[in-house]
Amino acid sequence: MDNNFSCNVIQDLLPSYVDGICSEETAGIVKAHLATCESCRRSFEAMKQDDNTSENTSAAAPKAPSTAVSGTAKVRPSNPSSTSGVKIDEKAIMQKVNRKMHKNMLTNAILGIVVGALILTLAFFAIKPNKTIKSSDYIVSYQNMDLQELINNSSRTYFDFHLIPENSVLVFEEGKSLDDCEFIVVTIPGYLDAKLAVDKDYVCEGQEICVVTISSDYAITSFDDSVKANDGGNVLVLSNVKTPIFGEKTQGGTNRVSMIELCHIDEVEKK
Repeated sequence: MDNNFSCNVIQDLLPSYVDGICSEETAGIVKAHLATCESCRRSFEAMKQDDNTSENTSAAAPKAPSTAVSGTAKVRPSNPSSTSGVKIDEKAIMQKVNRKMHKNMLTNAILGIVVGALILTLAFFAIKPNKTIKSSDYIVSYQNMDLQELINNSSRTYFDFHLIPENSVLVFEEGKSLDDCEFIVVTIPGYLDAKLAVDKDYVCEGQEICVVTISSDYAITSFDDSVKANDGGNVLVLSNVKTPIFGEKTQGGTNRVSMIELCHIDEVEKK
């Protein structure tokens, strides 16, 4: 038998226990609890004393005339040994306990939903989702430059790639090891994002590069670019230019993002 009932439940069962109208199982639960709980035992003794006093008073008082009872209310059977009040319904007691458990479960569920929503909100801002801006919301400019001329105007200092300044663009032949390269660091006019570090063996006569700049009133976070040949020339295709999803137009300034294409560009196509 599970006797782990709280004092509140036992206090609710005491009147029916004192009156002797509860089931044997309930009586056993109450009796076992009283054996270990001083507080409930005092309440039991006080209730028995009140019950005995009421019994003596009832015996001396004249009986009141009977009154008819209508409706659906249940009248407790007459018992001269008890004035403890309404009969305790054991099923109702257990329903009360179950309701309390369900209330706690509901509270925990609501708390879980709130915490989950908070986590999703924090994750949303941590991921920083973007939205695509229209092609009319940005402009593209580009400038072709002779790579050999840029190198001639540089200090022609060769660097080990470990000594190249951070945020530099490395240019070397595909498949070649960085340890086998001797880089020339070139400063490109108008290109503020980084320097260009070119392996001296990569440079050939008439080779060109193109500095492309995207300007917009929106902050630009990313874009897609590709180069395609068209009627003997190279077309730079730009698409999916993105800004933060809650991004608004910048007040008092234009945002610029630059990149280097390692070829001559004849035309720009925005999608």
